[in-house]
Amino acid sequence: MGPYFIGGDKLDAVAAQGNATAAKLDAVAAQGNATATKLDALAAESSAHTVAIRGLTHKVDNLAADLSAHRADTEAHHSVYRVKEP
Repeated sequence: MGPYFIGGDKLDAVAAQGNATAAKLDAVAAQGNATATKLDALAAESSAHTVAIRGLTHKVDNLAADLSAHRADTEAHHSVYRVKEP
C-alpha cells in the first residue's frame, strides 16, 4: 500500500459528500428551471399588457383629436359659444 491509499471509511465519506453535492446541484438546477418558467410567464404577461397599453394610447390620441376639433369648432362660433379658461 502506497501513501495515496485511502481507507474504506474515508472513501465512503468522500463518496457520500459527492452524492450530497450532486443532490444540492440538482436542487439548484430545479430552482433555475422553475425561475426560467416564471420569467417566461412574466414575459408573456408583460407582452399582453404592452398590447393593451398601445390600444389605450390609440384611443386617447383619437379622443384628443376629437376634442381639439370640437374646441376649434366652438371657438369659430364665438358669438354663440364662449370658451372660458378656468
